[in-house]
Amino acid sequence: MQRLLRRLNTMLIDNSQISALVLDFDGTITKQDTISVLASIGQAFQRRHHHSLKQPWTSVVEAYGRDFQDYTSTYVPAPVDRTTLSEELKFLRGLRDVESASFGRVGDSEIFHGMNKEDFSMAGNEALRDGTVQLAHLRHFGQWSSSFIRGVLSGFPIDTIISNEIRSDGIIVGPGILGPPSKETVLATCLDKAHALKALVAEQNLDIDNVVYFGDSVSDIECLISVKGIIMSSGPDSSLIKTLKRTGVTVQPITCIDKSANLVWASNYREIMSVALFQPV
Repeated sequence: MQRLLRRLNTMLIDNSQISALVLDFDGTITKQDTISVLASIGQAFQRRHHHSLKQPWTSVVEAYGRDFQDYTSTYVPAPVDRTTLSEELKFLRGLRDVESASFGRVGDSEIFHGMNKEDFSMAGNEALRDGTVQLAHLRHFGQWSSSFIRGVLSGFPIDTIISNEIRSDGIIVGPGILGPPSKETVLATCLDKAHALKALVAEQNLDIDNVVYFGDSVSDIECLISVKGIIMSSGPDSSLIKTLKRTGVTVQPITCIDKSANLVWASNYREIMSVALFQPV
């Protein structure tokens, strides 16, 4: 991380140095989605304490899948007809009810009931040590537990982690940067992440023109387009890149970047460090 920051800070953006690097967690810092890892940790915790879940974890996952499918399959306009960014953002923001319902079911299942911040932090640290969670060769956003993320990243110099938190009663609440943590402030959609990014910029008095955001999924779109954006993708055909291109947003490979580009994609962090990311002006 320090090498990446030093490398980026040698390139100027709008005649000033980069003020912050903000990285999504799942799929951007890690090589995989960690929700299933967290679920396994919660299930193991409950077994150790001889507690049974109020409902099987598989039913929580299946219910989310049904809700998501119902929303996406019936939404109008269909993907092929959503040709502007505003149309796509409206679709993505509309997922909040689906995501919030899923968070509620997670709490109702009591899969994380009785776990505290130290439990999550230790579990995150252990998941990294035993290879359950792998980093992608390396301020951060995530949808589940800031304590778990902090545990995974305990060996790295991280300034700020912005994430939902799981209370000891198993209920998922939003990050403190958006106000008193509650169900209403959970990070659930791309708009929620954008609000959190805006709050971070205000809280730390950052120059938003010199903030660089790294993301890998459609839930990162609003953050990526609001600052200097770097999409982490193994190739040019990821769902995120195809969605942006469909809505008329230009996405260049980082190897072809020009001074006017605000959004690029890179296959890994080594590639970012090997090229002049933002050319001096």
